[in-house]
Formats: sequence, C-alpha cells, structure tokens
Amino acid sequence: MPSLERATEIRLVQRFGLLLILCGLVLNEWTLAAFLTDDGSITPSHRAAVWAVDLVLVAAGLAFVRLRERIRAIPVVMLVGTSVLGLVAAELVLRELDRRQTRDYLLLRENPHGTGSYRLKPELDLVYEWEILGDTRYLHVETNSAGMRWREVPLEKTRPRVAFVGDSFTFGESARTNERTFAAVFDAQLRAQSGADAWEVLNFGVPGFGPPDVELIVDEEVLKYEPDCLVYVFYDGNDFRDAYLGRDKYDVSRGDAVWFPELLNERIPADFRPHDYVSERVGAKPLLSELQLFRRFSRGLKQVERAFGGEVAAAAPPYSLDEFEASNEFLAYTFWSRPQYPPAAIEARDAALACFDRILAACEQRGIRMLVAALPTREQVYCRSISGVGANGVPYDIRYPQAHVEVWAAERGVPYLDLLPPLREGAARGDARVFDDLDAERGDIHMNDAGHAAVGALLAEFFARTLAE
Repeated sequence: MPSLERATEIRLVQRFGLLLILCGLVLNEWTLAAFLTDDGSITPSHRAAVWAVDLVLVAAGLAFVRLRERIRAIPVVMLVGTSVLGLVAAELVLRELDRRQTRDYLLLRENPHGTGSYRLKPELDLVYEWEILGDTRYLHVETNSAGMRWREVPLEKTRPRVAFVGDSFTFGESARTNERTFAAVFDAQLRAQSGADAWEVLNFGVPGFGPPDVELIVDEEVLKYEPDCLVYVFYDGNDFRDAYLGRDKYDVSRGDAVWFPELLNERIPADFRPHDYVSERVGAKPLLSELQLFRRFSRGLKQVERAFGGEVAAAAPPYSLDEFEASNEFLAYTFWSRPQYPPAAIEARDAALACFDRILAACEQRGIRMLVAALPTREQVYCRSISGVGANGVPYDIRYPQAHVEVWAAERGVPYLDLLPPLREGAARGDARVFDDLDAERGDIHMNDAGHAAVGALLAEFFARTLAE
C-alpha cells in the first residue's frame, strides 16, 4: 500500500492528466479561431493542425491518468507546468509589446467628409517590418498633412501640376520609401527632363481604392489642388471588381481594410463565390503566424541560416509561372483576364467605365487633361502564353480586362498606356524581377522597388510623349 505522500503524488499526476485532457477539449478549433482570427474562422490546414494538437494533449492526459502510479509527479509537473506558464507569459508580453508598437501603424481612417469610402491618415511616419521570401525588409511610410503618401504640398498652385490617383500600387505598397514609389520615380525623371520647377507631382493613391473611391477623392480632394493633368493608374486585377462592390466594401473602423462578408455574399453570384472563400479566406489570419513566439522563432532560424551561409530562397527564373488560368473566383485577380464576361462581370466593367466617364467630365469642365495607364498583375507579366484555355477549362486572354479600358479611352480621345507589353518584354529579356514572389498563394502581389522604378520610367516616357503630341 502506497504511503500518504506517494498517494498524494499519484492524485497530483492524475489531476495533471485530467487538466491536459481538459485543455485538449477546450482549446479546440472554435476557441482558437475566435481568439486568433478576425472573423472566427480558420483554413482547413490550420483546422487539421489544431485537431492534431488537441489529440496529442488528450492522449498525453490519458497516459498520465492511466500510468499515474508509475510517474513521479513533482519533477514532471514542475518541468511541464513551469514551461507552459513561461511560454504563456512570454506570449502575453510579446503580444502587448507588439500591440503598443503597432497600434498606430494602421493607415486608414473614415472619410472625414462622411460621404463614404475612406482616406489615408495624415502625418504618419511609420516603419513596417515586412517578411518576403525569407527576407525581413523595412518599409518607411510617410504621409503629409493632407493624407497623401507624399511630401508636404501647399494648396496654392505655383506651377503646373500632375496628380496621380489609384489604389495600393499608386500609393506605393511594398516600395521601401516614399522616394521609391513609381510616382516619385516619375517625379524625379520629370524634373530631370523638364527642370525642377516645370511640374509639381501629387500622389493621391490609397490602398484598396477602386473607381468609385477614386471618383470621390477626385471630387473632394484632388480638384482643390487644381491639377493640369490627372493620371489614373488602373489595376487590371481588381478595379472592375471594386467598381462592382462599390465604395463601402471595407470596414476601416480599426484602421485597416477588412471585407464586409455580408456584402460579398449578397453581391457576388454563387457560381463565382466558392463556399469557403468568404468564411475562410477573407480576413482570416494563419494561426501559427499570429503567435508572437512562433514569429520570432522563425525569424531567428532565418537569421541563423543566413549567418551560416544557408540559402534563404532561390531566385526564380524570368518566366517561373505555368500557363495562365482565369480563376472562377470573382475576387481573384485572374478572373478578369477572359475574353467573354458573365453578366456580373459585364455589370462590373460598365460600373467602372461609368466612373471613368464622370471623372473625365469633371476634368474636362476644369480644363484638366486625363490620362490612363493600365497596370498588369504579376500573372499577366510572367505567364507564358497571351491567350489559351487554362487547366480549369476557362478560356483566358491576358489582354483583358485592360482592352475594355483601351476601347473606352480611344473612343473619348484619352491618352492611354498599357504597361503589360513593356513589362513582358523586360521579363523576356531577363530584366530585374518586378514582383518578388510569383507564387499566387504566398508573398506579396505588389511590385518591388525594381517594379516601381520600371513603371515610373515608363509613365514618364508616356507623359512626355503625350505632352509632345
């Protein structure tokens, strides 16, 4: 018969085992999703990982209960308990530090005019840490008092002005500094060609903007600066889509843009809205990547690997994508590169072109010359074939959707530039890659510094040619 001290120890082991079983049951996918994600949902792969951890906890707990008489409790409980408490405490501390460091890093605010859409916060001076292809980069974002990612600009006009409008590409997403955005590259080349005082450049690009948002900011902000030229940089991947979804598609109450799932379910036809898209992808965060301990551990491994000469990521060849595939998901960037549009896509196209018409009318009333440049997706730039049938059986043509914009511009005499042909030519030559990662399931869809430099130079040539004509 065990001593009183040993009997107490056995009960302690049994209770510890029961605690592990309870943790395995309570820390299930629903609890963790509610704690670690924005919309209470997780992807299937993360769901499988959660269940695997839960099974390990329950199995370990059952082992402690069943083998309670063979296990010495005090050393085990002290070791495991101290480790768990230490990890939990470390995670809480790191989360609090991260919250304090990043609470002001969110870029967006509600439109101060109260007319819908949103704006950039004014007077930001932020340094973002950006993980791409195993490399940690730092992006410096500054906004002026008017909420532009640009230097301070007086409202009073002293020389001719050219204003850029568009979405996150125009804003300069993934450009390391304001000076490396394509608007800034355009500005530098224009100064070199025409003199420092010949033109003043303004950048009104805002992440997530579509044609309705651009139309509104032109009316409420851009026209106050009396530009002589307005350059609309149309993004092939989502401007038609964003016109269809309207200017109130995002919740920006916390400072970032989060889809309204109800709007997506209401507006997107069921055939183009996979059942798991809204519930599992929009706004959901990878569970492990949200753990501060995991993120710092991964970063440390990468630094050790680099320190000892390990390969971080192999450089991709100029053409590293397979044949193009026009997605059947309405929100996907490749959905719009098809020669035949379904009714919802036609409605989206017409909504975007109607916005262009109203912007053009506002410009013409004030003697402002409007120019349009179409910026391609990475898939359009790096795919092998211009047209064909994808593996999913859907015909594709990478000259769309911008071909619709080109027709609109030609009919109205608006100067137009399709950036796809020169960027594809550069890819064929083996020029510096303009997108860092060509894997559609990871990385960043935006251009890197080399991409901004290439586009800025092409836009400067286009602008000079347009003025000469």
